This record gives sequence, C-alpha cells and structure tokens, in this order.
Amino acid sequence: MEYRYLIRIVVVLVITITIYLRAGNFLIVDETPKKSDVIVVLAGDYGNRLKFGVNLFKEGYSDHLLFSGGRSAGNTISEAELQNSL
Repeated sequence: MEYRYLIRIVVVLVITITIYLRAGNFLIVDETPKKSDVIVVLAGDYGNRLKFGVNLFKEGYSDHLLFSGGRSAGNTISEAELQNSL
C-alpha cells in the first residue's frame, strides 16, 4: 500500500515540475515582425520591451505606438517617463 502511495507522489511531482518548467513556453513568439495597425508595448520589464517596440516603430512596422505602465514599488521612474525619454 505504501508503494502505491509513493508512486502517486512521484507521478504528481514529475507532472508538476514538467508544467512548471514549460508553463511560459506558449508565450514566446519567434517570428518575423509584420506591418501592423498599432504596436502595443506592455509594461513590466523596464526597458527591453520598450526599446524593442520603439525600434519596430522607427523601422516602419506601424504608424502608432500604444504603451502601458506606471511606477512599480522600488522604482524611481515610471515607465511612462522612461517612454518619454526615448
């Protein structure tokens, strides 16, 4: 009886670890950018997405940029202020 219980625990752990390690893979998009109506830059990483979005805009992938973001705890500058500096 304890043997079956141990097997169940191991199976649950393997499934949980697999899900944990691969949970965000579906969010990664690796394709060539295409011309679009608007470039939406989501806040949250203080600069990398912002710079990438601005570069896409400068390269002519869209005529419009839409930014999100505010100031998170511990940061002295909001993402809107950072966007304005670019």
